[in-house]
Amino acid sequence: MLLLLIHALAAAAEPVPTSTPRSFGYFIGDILTQRIPLHAAGKNLELVELPADGRVGRWLQRLTSTLQRDDSGLDWLLLTYQIINSPRESITIVLPSLNLPLTAGEPLVIAPISISVSPLSPAAPSQAGNLPSMRPDRSSDRPVTAIAAQRLRLIGLTLGLTVAAWLGWWLWRGYADDERLPFAAAWRRLRGLQAQQPDDNPDAWLVLHRAFNATAGRSINSANLDALLQRAPWLAPQRARIEDFYALSTARFFAQTPQLTRFALIDFGRELYRAEKRNAGGHGAWFGAPR
Repeated sequence: MLLLLIHALAAAAEPVPTSTPRSFGYFIGDILTQRIPLHAAGKNLELVELPADGRVGRWLQRLTSTLQRDDSGLDWLLLTYQIINSPRESITIVLPSLNLPLTAGEPLVIAPISISVSPLSPAAPSQAGNLPSMRPDRSSDRPVTAIAAQRLRLIGLTLGLTVAAWLGWWLWRGYADDERLPFAAAWRRLRGLQAQQPDDNPDAWLVLHRAFNATAGRSINSANLDALLQRAPWLAPQRARIEDFYALSTARFFAQTPQLTRFALIDFGRELYRAEKRNAGGHGAWFGAPR
């Protein structure tokens, strides 16, 4: 009985013969399939699990592990491998051995299989056959750029005309606003007087007086500022400075003893110009505003 048991264990450990393709003539990228029988004595064997896909050593990648049943009803395990590296010279590599556990009985042992793999091209040319050495890939044709360059010039011309048209409109709008808006015209006059100490220049005070009158559509003084603010409510935030302007203007021009108090007319004119631009929706309030 002991001898029979030892013989049975030895028989179970023997590798199972498998069906494989040829053992020679392989290159990088080639795919080969190992066909393993999953049956014995006419009965199918059941695996606990299929071999996992993935890298197998330096040369091989296991792509798939599938079960197949033939016309006789017998099961086969199909293992598909791909060669993923190219040697510098012909070598022999090994499909790995497998130990496949079964749901019943001893594991199924698959012996390793040797195959030869060759490089796609020898590293050095063959002297006998005058085989040339490997050369770099052929350069691609130069792309035709004439059409793209023509389109790029057209796009650039269109963009330039657009920018020029927009800049021309902006300059025209600024000029039109200076002619149309009272405080814009007043600010232009004040900038011309900026180097002449406008606080002491009667013309600078008169410039702002005329702008207030034009905005209100009537003559404005310290007694009828409400009429001005009713006509131009956007000046309401400046009411306190407007009252100071008229009070100092009265003291400067109509008092028996003129009081030449400084008022910073340039800053006041700039603030009035900006407020007027914002109210009119002009571009000067956000681009090209006075400094």
